[in-house]
Order: sequence, then structure tokens, then C-alpha cells
Amino acid sequence: MRTIQSSETAQVLLLTVGTGTRDKLEETILEPFRKSLMAAGASRNILLPSQDTEPVARRIQESFPDFPTEIRPLPNAGDENNADRCFEHFDAVLSEVLAAGKSHPTSSPTSLAAPKPCPPRC
Repeated sequence: MRTIQSSETAQVLLLTVGTGTRDKLEETILEPFRKSLMAAGASRNILLPSQDTEPVARRIQESFPDFPTEIRPLPNAGDENNADRCFEHFDAVLSEVLAAGKSHPTSSPTSLAAPKPCPPRC
């Protein structure tokens, strides 16, 4: 999870989307995403699925209509197997967000960026 926060209250939450356990979508996808969406309280949520997991992203979007959610899938099937293409796509999405006026990236422990330093007793 990565939250980009401006000096205002507006936030952008970026989340990659996997498959979860197919017969346990509620427990492995929907519930964790609900918790992330609620915890972030972002005014804009962007899901980053592969072409393969775009239906899962649509399910997330439909399941939580109270959260403004965009779906920005990787452009090509199989891109999820190419780290360079994944990061190019993520970078393009981040660049668009930043160009739209968002600034001051902050990261959480599950961020795409480097994790925050551990406290002394980590």
C-alpha cells in the first residue's frame, strides 16, 4: 500500500491486486481491501491489477461503492511477470497523480517504496 498525501486532507491510495485464494475471495481479497480502504480514508483509491486480475479489481470496486476507486490495469497480458513493465506502469500512474497536484509521498510498511526504518527493538 502506498499513500500519497498533500498538505490538504486529500489522499491517494495505490493498491496492487492479486488473485487471492480463488475459493476464499472474501477472506483473502475483499476483507483485506476493505480494511485498507477504511484505514486510509483516501479521497482517491487506485487499484493496480494485471490483465488477469482485472476482474478481481472490478469485484473490489463493486463491493465498496462508498470508496471512490479507479482501476488502472497493466497494459498487456503477462506484464505481471516482468518487473520492469510493472514498475514502468506504477511509475506512470504515480507521475500522473503527482502531476495532478499531489505531493509529499509517505509510505507504510507494505509500500512500494523502501520501508520506514525499524524502531530500535524491531
